[in-house]
Amino acid sequence: MPARTHPTPPSLLPSGTLAAKINWRVPLDAAGRFSPRSTVQTFVPSPASPSILLNHGNEYLHYEDDWYILASKKDAYVAVYYKGKNDAWDGYGGAVIYTRDPKFPTRYQGEIAEALKGAGVDWKDMTLTDNACKAQPPPPPSLTQELAANAVAVEGEIVKDITAVEGELARDLTAAESILAEDALILEDEALAAARALAARTSDLGRAAARVPGRVSAAAAEELAEIESEASDVARFLGRVEKEYVENPLTRIARRLGLAR
Repeated sequence: MPARTHPTPPSLLPSGTLAAKINWRVPLDAAGRFSPRSTVQTFVPSPASPSILLNHGNEYLHYEDDWYILASKKDAYVAVYYKGKNDAWDGYGGAVIYTRDPKFPTRYQGEIAEALKGAGVDWKDMTLTDNACKAQPPPPPSLTQELAANAVAVEGEIVKDITAVEGELARDLTAAESILAEDALILEDEALAAARALAARTSDLGRAAARVPGRVSAAAAEELAEIESEASDVARFLGRVEKEYVENPLTRIARRLGLAR
């Protein structure tokens, strides 16, 4: 485990028991957050050898954790092989190297590796831990912070969509104005042409009546009726123009744009 330390030197109690406080960290995520752990282990030197430290009779999981001091150098390192068992795991084991420096002193690697071989431990299976004991990183964003960040992102998307819609509406309005202007010019030309034709016919009828004062021939009467019919057609045409371009211009624009029938 990273940041495994003995904050105080192991102390030898009057009973001959060795007490050691151990701190370590359990990594939680890739960001470097961790859960701190701490315990005090007590060891009794084995009668067979003072380099064997026995830790038995524990209530928690009834664990036993025995340490074997394989090699040491004063104020430099202690190489420990450990093995033990508990209610959940019978027969675990491994090795750990304690040093004065947070970084492993590589100049001692050869002699330590040779000492570990006696316990069946290959140096290649060892892992260098990070004992810099860095401060706990800031906690992850809360749900409220995540929701606020998401709201900002959604708001940005909405603004983009509104801008796009405004652009489409502006283009449609420009097209509608062009259609309206085009249709207005066509209708104006048609209305002027109809009015000129009607005026010409009326003028012709007036000249014919002037040539025959006091009476109107049957042919003139028929032509007059035809002119009146054409005048009615012009009036209806002008009424349609007024309805489509004065009363409800938006309906015609929508129909030309394919938005209505």
